[in-house]
Order: sequence, then structure tokens, then C-alpha cells
Amino acid sequence: MNELQQDFVQTLASQYQVDFFIDRPFERLLPPSWQKFFRSLDIKTIATLCDPSTPTNSVGSLWPLGLLALRSLSAGAALSRQPPGRPADIAKLFEVDPDELPPDFSLPLGNDGELSRKIKVKKLHEIERIVETIRVAGRKRKFGTVVDIGAGVGHLTRAVSLSMPVNVHSIEADAKLVSAAKKLDSNFTQYLAQPFTPSAAWQEPERKAEFVELDANTVIPNQEDGVCLVGVHACGDLSSTIIRMFEKHEQVRCLILFGCCYHKLNSGADKLYQQCCGDSKPREFPAVLGYPLCPDSSPILSYAARELACYAREQYLTAVNFDLRQQIYRSLLEWVVVRATIERAEGPVRRLPIRGIPATAADLHFDEYVVQSLKPYPELYERVRVVLNDLDYDIDEILEDTYHPLLKHVLLMTASGKFVNPVILPLPSHFLIL
Repeated sequence: MNELQQDFVQTLASQYQVDFFIDRPFERLLPPSWQKFFRSLDIKTIATLCDPSTPTNSVGSLWPLGLLALRSLSAGAALSRQPPGRPADIAKLFEVDPDELPPDFSLPLGNDGELSRKIKVKKLHEIERIVETIRVAGRKRKFGTVVDIGAGVGHLTRAVSLSMPVNVHSIEADAKLVSAAKKLDSNFTQYLAQPFTPSAAWQEPERKAEFVELDANTVIPNQEDGVCLVGVHACGDLSSTIIRMFEKHEQVRCLILFGCCYHKLNSGADKLYQQCCGDSKPREFPAVLGYPLCPDSSPILSYAARELACYAREQYLTAVNFDLRQQIYRSLLEWVVVRATIERAEGPVRRLPIRGIPATAADLHFDEYVVQSLKPYPELYERVRVVLNDLDYDIDEILEDTYHPLLKHVLLMTASGKFVNPVILPLPSHFLIL
């Protein structure tokens, strides 16, 4: 991707729906030929085209060459989102023989046993697949110890300890969660000691309460037989720290990392308009940056672009008939608030924290939406009311004129998010990161 393409994707991915009426991204960002092309398509077709697997000849209109090039780059850069259907799929990913793997995902002692008690279905789904990922990774990179960073109450580590002959350690910053994990370990040990329980090899995980710093100086077990480092839902800078730990500690042979909340990298200190709405101090950049990991990384993605990577684009590509009135109301309110405060010495008010008002409930009119949204800000409401009284607008007409442009913008913005993951994690070949 050349510099011009990088700038375009960065700018598109950095747009928020709340700024739609202020920034006019559809007209401002897209070349005229692209605008003409998208205006000729209905919403369903655009949603389909945001999926790179859709053939271009499925659309009768002539594609702009730049859009074709960007779509091709998107297809090549995007990480696979195909979920593993069975353990053999994970083995294929690691290029190891799937022999001796179970045919389906399951937990030791069965999915209805003591090990899975009080675990939500989504979490259970994750644990089953992560356990098999660790098992398969052990064939690729031999190790005798598994260390889970940010282990919470230890559901994963208990499953790992019961599933394979390895030493298991967990590190968790919250001492209360560590205490809860130890209590669950004790309960599980008592359960296994009962005469009617199926025999199972079980060794309680070693647990430690410690906040993992960005300098990656946390002590990792120095096992000669190798260590597998695991991070599940490692939020923001924790993912960066775990990667640094992998590089720093020679005994760590394998890294299995499921990152999340990329916008919180560097403590989210680059978020725009932090000080425009409240008394809280702005976040400060940490002494050791979580992003970028490489000093010469390019491009440097904005807070908004990193946040976009956290969203599942499928909700937009499949549910193209959802009501956008909530987003339109919020975007219109943002425009009115900026107009009402444009002459402030410190600049206009931007992105106020506004509690969720269901705009679709009881066919809520925009005027009432404004009243409810600005209840915590009476002085601001008076300014906004003056602006609204001076405006000659038809909210129904605005809704009708805005719906398609906004949804087209949302779909294009979401599609651009496919570039973000590979940019954040330019992976060396020896990383095993899923």
C-alpha cells in the first residue's frame, strides 16, 4: 500500500459516525467517481461488496480503478475470520499432524461437568478452542509450562492443567480475582477426590497476583523444558507487554495471544476531545509505549482507527435494514452543539458523554431527544435551544436524506477496518499468534 492509499484508509477509518454532519466524510473523502459509483448502488449491494469474496462482476456499474485496487489490497491484507470448526482445523493452521486430536471441541470430564460450572456459554466456547490451540502448539514448539497472563478467576488454566501434562501458572493483577481462582481450585480438588468422580490427572495451577508493567520485567518461570505464554482478551497495552515478554525471556518458546481493545494502547492518550466534556484530567502517555512496538512502524494508526478494529463488521454486512435514527439524531445533536459553542475561547464542545436515549422508542422526536440527552447540561441546553429555534429544519426530511449516505459511510468505514489488525501487529514469522 503506497503512502497515498495509507492516508486515505487512515482518514476513512478514523471517522466517527457522531461527526457525520460536521465532517461530511462521504463528500469530503471519496473521489467524485467513487461517489457517483456508490450513489448508483443500493444499500444491500454495497454491504455485499464490502466482503472481498464477492466478485466484482456481480455489479453492473463500472468500478473506479482506485476502488478496485483498494478492494484488492483489503482482500490481501485482512486476517482470516474463519472460525475453526474442529481441532483438526487448528492443527492445519500450525502445520502439524492432526492425529490423536479429539474429533470435536470439548472439556475434560465433559462440558456439563464440574469444570464448566458457572462458565458462560461464550467463555466455554473460547476455552475449548484455546485448550486445543495450546495442545497443538505444544507439538510445534515443545514446552512443559503454560503461563496465562491476565488469568482472571482461572477457568482456562484449570482446563489446561486437567487437559495436558504441563505445569500451569497464572498471573493476574486483581488480588480478589486471584483469591477467587484459588477458592475454585480448592473446590475442584475436593470434587476430584470424591469416590464417584472419574479419575483425572490434576495439579493445581500456581497463581500470583501481580500487575504486569509495560517494561516486561515480570518474572516468568525459568523452565528448561520451555514455556508457552498465553494472553486471552489482553486489553490494550497488556497485549504489547505480553509480546515484549515473549521476546525478552529466552525460555518462552511459544506465544498464543488474543488481543483486544486496541484503542486503549498507550492508555488511550491520543483520544481526541478528552477535555471537552468533564473535569477529568487527560490521559497521559505511558513511559513505555505499547504502540507502536517497532519505532519505525508506519503508518501510526489513530485512536479511532484502532477502535474500529474492535468491532465485528458482520453486524453491518448482514443487518443492512437496521434503524439508523439513533445515529442520525446523535450526529445531528453533535453538529448543533458545535454550532452553539463555536465562539467559546477554549473551542467548541465536542463529544459529550450522553446517556443512551432510544430514539426509536415511541417514535421519539428529535426535539425531545435533545431535551433528554442534555438534561445533565442545562446551560448547554439553553444555547442549543436558541440555535434550534433559529433553524428552519424538517427532521423527517433530514432522516430521509441522511439514511443512505450515513449507512454507506458506515459500511465503507467498517470495511477499512480490515487493514488495521495487520498494521498493529506486523508479525515476525516465529510468532504463534492467533
